[in-house]
Amino acid sequence: YHALNLMAMGWPWSREVYGLLSERLLTAGARAVVFDVLLPKSGVGDEAFQDVLRRFPGRIVLGSNFVRETIGPGQEAWALNLPVSTVVPDPSADGGAIGYVNFWPGFDGVVRAAQYQATLDQLEGGAPPAAGAVTAPASLAFRAATKLEPFNLDHPFEPHLFRYAGPPGTYTAVPVYQVFVPDYWQRNFGNGAAVKIGRASCRE
Repeated sequence: YHALNLMAMGWPWSREVYGLLSERLLTAGARAVVFDVLLPKSGVGDEAFQDVLRRFPGRIVLGSNFVRETIGPGQEAWALNLPVSTVVPDPSADGGAIGYVNFWPGFDGVVRAAQYQATLDQLEGGAPPAAGAVTAPASLAFRAATKLEPFNLDHPFEPHLFRYAGPPGTYTAVPVYQVFVPDYWQRNFGNGAAVKIGRASCRE
């Protein structure tokens, strides 16, 4: 019940909660745990979360994001915010366990597509990298997919229109606390059996 006590202390949660959640799911047989969250600054519980990241190398994916930053009077440039070093000691823009969460709107301001890889030079108007470049930053979805099985994606530096699986509610979201409550863990997750076949998606 330690995780529940930490959650009861209020938001934002101690980062230890993310570590305990990862440990629970990965030990039960999940291939990977993907967090659609940004951790750009130090916080409570960083050391505990970092310990879990070290024990499960490459199996926990964290978010990053491209942002516009002021670099001089009237001048801006794109930069990539990575997870804080107190969680990931040596965060890398092209690391396999870090993916950006950005979506870019079209000419009319509507987001209809995802871009699975991007570079700072490309965002500044440069040409996309040559096909086959694998060291560029990749999206969170791209990183998650690579944890499931090897795959090839044509033109990852170009926008790909969304292919919707269904209407809202197609995928059932399960509150995080249920992972730590024994009755819910047994009833909704089959004591971890559901995690092994990837049917569970948790939400905060």
